[in-house]
Amino acid sequence: MQESYNNEHYNYIKNLCDRIESVWQTWEYTQINLNTIKQLNVQNALQERVNLDLNPPLSVAKRYLREDMDLEGYRVLLAIASLDGLVEASRLSRILGGASIVHP
Repeated sequence: MQESYNNEHYNYIKNLCDRIESVWQTWEYTQINLNTIKQLNVQNALQERVNLDLNPPLSVAKRYLREDMDLEGYRVLLAIASLDGLVEASRLSRILGGASIVHP
């Protein structure tokens, strides 16, 4: 990316990001228990996380949607979500349309 990106502010922004990231990494390192990580079975830990992501526990709101919401309520929810999706897609298309300005 750096080779194809030409902007007079690039070095300033990169240095600023590096300074912020350095502070963040220092703090983050203090939050990690290295002994725990060394003993961790990474494959099992990742599989557990995948399983949790694919099968999250039901919150009160999700349980209501699944078990108690009637058809009319679902129709209203679907209409709102559809409109929100269209608005976000419209915004995203305008943002992505401007992304092609980067010159090689």
